[in-house]
Amino acid sequence: MNGVVQPFGLAVQDQQFAITERVNHQIHLFDRQGQQQKAWGGWGQGPRQMIDPLDIGTDSQKRFFLVDNGNHRLVVMDQAGNWQVLFTGGRSITPEMQALIPQ
Repeated sequence: MNGVVQPFGLAVQDQQFAITERVNHQIHLFDRQGQQQKAWGGWGQGPRQMIDPLDIGTDSQKRFFLVDNGNHRLVVMDQAGNWQVLFTGGRSITPEMQALIPQ
């Protein structure tokens, strides 16, 4: 798994799998052969950013559920890494309402 430093969480979805990486604050998506398809994330509090991503899961709609430990939030995203819903501080926030994310 080229480029992945300190992998932590794993989610398997059809013909691919996703790994959270704590050092570079990213999610890496691989095919069954272990070839990286894409990566997204980076340190921060904004959209598609994370701090210390821990576990990751998936559902039947092929969405990912990410535990963003450093930002104290749960992020629901599609396979491209686009946020669909964000849960933080007991509230859910859609991408259209990103200004409500606590700083």
